[in-house]
Amino acid sequence: MAVHPLRQSPMKIRIDSKLRRYAAPPVAVAMASAIALVLQDEAPFVTYLLFLAVIGGCAFVGGLSAGVIATACSFLTVGYLHTRPLAEVRFTDPAMLAFAVSSLALSVLLGSRARIERERDALHNAVAIERERLEAILDAAHIGIGFLDSSLRYLQVNEALANMNGIPVREHLGRSLGDVAPWTPERLLPILRDVLDGKPAIGVELGIDDRRLADTERFFVASFLPLRGPERDVVGIGFTVNDVTLLKQSEALQAALRAKAETAQRAADAANHMKDEFLLTLSHEMRSPLQAILGWARLLRGGQLDAKQADQAFEMIERIVRQQAELLNGLFDVSSIMAGKMEITRRPLDLCEVVGQAFEDKRFSASRRDITMVCDAATVVPVLGDPERIHQILTNLLDNALKFTPDGGRVELRCLAEGRDGVITVRDTGEGIPPDFIQHIFERFSQGDRSRGRRHRGLGLGLSIVYHLVDLHGGRVTAESPGPGGGTTITVRLPLTIDRAAPLERAPSIQASPRRLLPGSRILVVEDDANVRDSTAAVLEMRGAQVTTAASAREGIAAFRDAQPDIVISDLGMPGEDGYSFLRAIRALDTGHDVPVIGFSGYSSANERARCLKAGFALHLSKPVDPEVLLQAVAALVPHARGAA
Repeated sequence: MAVHPLRQSPMKIRIDSKLRRYAAPPVAVAMASAIALVLQDEAPFVTYLLFLAVIGGCAFVGGLSAGVIATACSFLTVGYLHTRPLAEVRFTDPAMLAFAVSSLALSVLLGSRARIERERDALHNAVAIERERLEAILDAAHIGIGFLDSSLRYLQVNEALANMNGIPVREHLGRSLGDVAPWTPERLLPILRDVLDGKPAIGVELGIDDRRLADTERFFVASFLPLRGPERDVVGIGFTVNDVTLLKQSEALQAALRAKAETAQRAADAANHMKDEFLLTLSHEMRSPLQAILGWARLLRGGQLDAKQADQAFEMIERIVRQQAELLNGLFDVSSIMAGKMEITRRPLDLCEVVGQAFEDKRFSASRRDITMVCDAATVVPVLGDPERIHQILTNLLDNALKFTPDGGRVELRCLAEGRDGVITVRDTGEGIPPDFIQHIFERFSQGDRSRGRRHRGLGLGLSIVYHLVDLHGGRVTAESPGPGGGTTITVRLPLTIDRAAPLERAPSIQASPRRLLPGSRILVVEDDANVRDSTAAVLEMRGAQVTTAASAREGIAAFRDAQPDIVISDLGMPGEDGYSFLRAIRALDTGHDVPVIGFSGYSSANERARCLKAGFALHLSKPVDPEVLLQAVAALVPHARGAA
């Protein structure tokens, strides 16, 4: 920033002023006196002119006071030079009076001019200082500041405004607003015209499409004030511009985050509400069957039932236990799906064979309610899939169809090859699905009727599990319904296998329970739950097995040494040392290398099953286990155990 040439320090100004006013006149008169002594004899009139010149010079340089001092000194000196001694000087002499009057007039005239010059210099100096201050403020300001003339041409801008416009300061001067910033919005022009009419505009918000940057919008807040001339007429516009683009973007981001947070909060509230409803439903689904079991158990214990009623009670209790086991398995499956741990093992299989097996499993349930079931699965449809999981898909679909089909209705099951897909269709004549709910039927815990007075039981998990299992097989599942009372059709499509020559695996089936006894079979049961331990031992002993029980892994190791069992059934989740520790311990014994061990667990996930088999267990059975299934598993392992012995 350049220093103005007229600007001087205040101290220097004061010193120069005193020297010119008080010291310079006597010195100048003394010098003039020396010259007058030389010239007075040759040119007396020149003496007067010399002193008048000194007086004028002092008055011009030092002002009126310096001129008066020079006049007094010159008056005395002239009188002395022309009339010696000084006492004889006649100051009333006309020549002396004329000299005095002319000297004073010259001092007043030139002194006033000097004062005016000094005041002008001081004013220029003050203006220069204020200008420097203004320029410093403009340069230091972070907001854009500029001045326009009445033709909207730039008079001055600061660096901040130049940076906003992307043009150097010097390229603004003299150019019009539209020339420098062609992206200026049209609505600003009427505002500027109003400012030129004397109406200030404060806090004007401007949104500008910056053409220098594609698809970029900038936001500004500007204020415009009229600049007035000496006659109080408007001669231009002064304005400030603040770039608030980042602030606007921050506000937009905050608004988006608030909206997202509100959406997340609503979703969390909905999930929390769904969780509460789920827990209430789960409580109902578990407590009601337990009430039935407790009631029948009390009647059986009291001996109040005849043989037919007792059979009915046993059948009811067995059915409830199976239903509860299916409910728990569904919860474990959903947990695995949500954790991304659900796994399938694909093998070549005939899809129609699995369909036929699922049909046979559910036909008895349908006949009890006089529901007609039809199965069309006569062809071979080769697919790559997990037979257990596909059987689960079909079971869930048929259970759902039977649940919502009234007595005397009809359920159709079809399997065929269509294009590159194996297609399974389950069609029922049941209640149908409302149009506004059909898009939600494959969601977890979704139920068309959530009221406490609903007619159908369940947690809303079956179709959600179907959806995810079909997806794991690379297929898709859809649902169609004309609406309430029109029935429902669910279609599953699985990709056909490419290798048609690959051997097909037979579908899993429930074999008849083994009727032969297990005489002489030595079986060790290791289970910390006394109820499970005693009931398992009783089932095995009724078939002739010699059963030894242990309540912990440590007891089990001791019992293994003493009993030398043919087969071991061990719980996996025992406190302290679990079933895996027990297995490692007996494998370390000389006699424990080849004894088959069945893993018995309340954990039914696919990962738990895989871990169990990988650890060296011969089988994995999930609680609750049907006694017939347990006997079948033991009977299958007995020949292997005796052969190894």
